[in-house]
Amino acid sequence: MTTTTPSLLSVRDLTMTFPGRRARSAPVRAVDGVSFDVAAGETLGLVGESGCGKSTTGRMIVRLLEPTAGSVSYDGRDISHLSQRQLKPLRRDLQMVFQDPHSSLNPRQTVARIISDPLLVQGSSAAEARKRAVELMELVGLIPEHIDRHPHEFSGGQAQRIGIARALATGPRLVVADEPVSALDVSVQAQIVNLMERLQRELGLAYLFIAHDLSVVKRVCDRVAVMYLGRIVEIGVKERVYAAPAHPYTRALLSAVPLPDPAAERARSGSRCSATRRAPPLPAGLHLPSALPQGAGDLPHRGAAAADRRPGRGPAGGLPLPRGTGR
Repeated sequence: MTTTTPSLLSVRDLTMTFPGRRARSAPVRAVDGVSFDVAAGETLGLVGESGCGKSTTGRMIVRLLEPTAGSVSYDGRDISHLSQRQLKPLRRDLQMVFQDPHSSLNPRQTVARIISDPLLVQGSSAAEARKRAVELMELVGLIPEHIDRHPHEFSGGQAQRIGIARALATGPRLVVADEPVSALDVSVQAQIVNLMERLQRELGLAYLFIAHDLSVVKRVCDRVAVMYLGRIVEIGVKERVYAAPAHPYTRALLSAVPLPDPAAERARSGSRCSATRRAPPLPAGLHLPSALPQGAGDLPHRGAAAADRRPGRGPAGGLPLPRGTGR
């Protein structure tokens, strides 16, 4: 997103702290000062390992979780502290697709009821909502005659299409997709990714695409934000992030993706060993967490600030938290 493009979604210093599991346990800061923007029609990928706070961030944006601190602005309006009544009209524009398609669908309801529920909440009549549900079934590639079936009668990929149809029912401008393909087979993943790209072109949607599969993110997203232990450590256009990652954690993530060519994989492994031998000593006050491979670089930990000022990049947004404090 260029500086001249207005932001549809603007997140600033978003923080989420959960109480400890036990009475005397320290609170857990799952998200710590996350900031980013999403323009209309853009796809921003939010990537990182499991437990880094990606899904928590997505749920705070659509207000399924109340942020501890920070702000979420949609179309120039701060929605961080709106009441549920004030949020109701905004629900038309902000929707979410969940990771597990079957657990996100009510098994007691028919597909017609599942897809039409958002419209009924917004005041549509039952006849209008059902008509729209039939149209959405066709839009996402499902057979309209199956609209009175229950979720257990559909495969995982079909169930995720139902979830996407439900998210599109109110005509949203922004969809938070929380790992929408991670629970699906590889062949089905490709179909869902193609569907989401087609819907974006036809409907002008903006996506916050949360994932840990870097190959899917590279295919779908315009920009990529890398999250580590509750903070965004690198953000930029995908071509630059993938070709020349600036942060050691980003390099570690990319190096963990296997290459299909055995010769290229062996060459990359040799380069890692060579880089380890040539690695300079770490600056004072920094250390490399044991979770990262040797030679991954001088990961800022405490007492240092990181920012990437190259073209197409944004500030790294802060430092990683101590190990064990992410979620």
